[in-house]
Amino acid sequence: MRPLFRLGDSFMMRFIPSLILLLMCVVVASAQSKATVTLMGTAMDSIGSLIPDAKIKARSISGKTFETRSVLDGTYRLELTPDVYTLNFSKHGYENLVIERYQIAEHQKHMTLDFSLICIDCEPLSVFSEPLKTVLHTDL
Repeated sequence: MRPLFRLGDSFMMRFIPSLILLLMCVVVASAQSKATVTLMGTAMDSIGSLIPDAKIKARSISGKTFETRSVLDGTYRLELTPDVYTLNFSKHGYENLVIERYQIAEHQKHMTLDFSLICIDCEPLSVFSEPLKTVLHTDL
């Protein structure tokens, strides 16, 4: 009785490379589906001042939650998987901002979303009533 396949068969020689190629495609497709998109932007108040330490929270419709905070210059970066998100921007002393159904698309690598929070617990700016005077000291 002859074995079903022998190592020297031309069918096996064509089958093995095809199988390896198929497995490589599955691995690459799996890796691509887990790719992330960088959501980045700047946290500001209503007059354009930068807000450090603002909390940015993203919750996907599939239940995943991602969080970060803005740094000293007000910028933030958040790595998200492609999905639909509810975004919550907050900081103590400011009104929360919620954006619902924000789509993170698979084909993009970077997305920019700047946001502005309204200050509810801020000191009013003081305005000088007279111009500042420049004093020049010289030693004679």
